[in-house]
Amino acid sequence: SINLAAVLAQMGKPVLLIDADLRRPRLQKVFQGKMNLGLVNYLAASIPLADIIQPTEVPHLSVALSGPIPPNPSELLASDRMKHLIEEVRGRFAYVIFDSPPVLAVTDAIVLAASADGVVLCVHGGKTPRDLVQRSAERLRQANIPVLGAILNNLDLQQYGYNYRKSYYDYYEGAEETEGRGQSA
Repeated sequence: SINLAAVLAQMGKPVLLIDADLRRPRLQKVFQGKMNLGLVNYLAASIPLADIIQPTEVPHLSVALSGPIPPNPSELLASDRMKHLIEEVRGRFAYVIFDSPPVLAVTDAIVLAASADGVVLCVHGGKTPRDLVQRSAERLRQANIPVLGAILNNLDLQQYGYNYRKSYYDYYEGAEETEGRGQSA
């Protein structure tokens, strides 16, 4: 989610990245800021949205950390206050990205995705079994949530016998040889 948000922000449009994994938040490990003030505070304590949105070192990228871990994450994410947050940030940012827990682990991701325009599945390459990815996509489809795509990360291509540099140059060297033969014929 961080890389996707940074790439979108580099296009010059305002991007908001929200840590909506209220059970195991991770964004605070990357973004320094008001650690005890975030989405949970907005949802449970009714503080202003402006108080939880923080600028980052990446131009055009803002972040809202999760805040303290609540006893009722799913209820907070399904609240009217959360729906209000989504409507408000839609008007202020070109892209809003929610970092959520895994789809199959808890209901939080489905609850949150029901209010989103779509979902991008993130798959840990070489570790997440194919059937879990398929079940996650199917669960989203059953909930009528559009799956916009998938991101495969942490994949060790050499483990599968693929060396990008070697294959990349082999591909073009083979094309040059073929083109050269075609021109001399």
